[in-house]
Amino acid sequence: MGIAVTMRRTCFALLLLSVLAACAGLRKAPPPAAEATSARDIARSEPGKEDAPTRVFDDATRRASLAKRFPGAQSIDLVRFLAWTEERSGPCWTEAERPWEMKIDARYVVGSEEHAASLEELRRQGWLALYRTPNGAGFERRAPFESIDLTLSTVYACRCATGSSGTQDSKLPVRLRLRWQGKGNMPEVSASAEREGKHKGLLVSFAPGNLMSYEFPVRASYPGGRPGSCGGTLSLSLLSTPPMQ
Repeated sequence: MGIAVTMRRTCFALLLLSVLAACAGLRKAPPPAAEATSARDIARSEPGKEDAPTRVFDDATRRASLAKRFPGAQSIDLVRFLAWTEERSGPCWTEAERPWEMKIDARYVVGSEEHAASLEELRRQGWLALYRTPNGAGFERRAPFESIDLTLSTVYACRCATGSSGTQDSKLPVRLRLRWQGKGNMPEVSASAEREGKHKGLLVSFAPGNLMSYEFPVRASYPGGRPGSCGGTLSLSLLSTPPMQ
């Protein structure tokens, strides 16, 4: 009887010691969060060297490739400008100023320095008036330009018919500029639209080649939030040597 009691006490003591040892081991183990913090890479505030992108070309190769694709124009032998409007949308439509109403400031060199402030002056200097179907007009000149700085301003009118046989109108002034400073330079072409007294640049669609083409879509809402898109497209084409690839 005494031996059995003693063995039970001994077993209970051994079991208690095992439980206490296990608890002590859990307290000494490092917290998982600390390990994760020291080992993580994704959340670094600064990238390491292994994060730097592999450079495909060195700077000299990149510059040489850029110069090959865009070497600068040695000559420009044709300048053509066209503007047209979008098709009618229900009771709304877009109208553009007629070519002789556009504001023009053209300064260029073809043998000698020339300056024109209207389509009529350009025509006297050898430019041709153009039309585009549908709803388009512009001008062009084929000549060996030595340099050119051309700024053209026009207005798109957004109009909607009302039930009282009248119209509700809003206007969208736009401006296009071409500047080429002569042999070896790239032509600089940009366009903007005026909204609420501020000019905002227009996105361009560019097609390289012998005949470089720049197209600037002009978009605005019709008065009163009517469906459809008011506007049109400004287009500039340059015959350049060598071709832009």
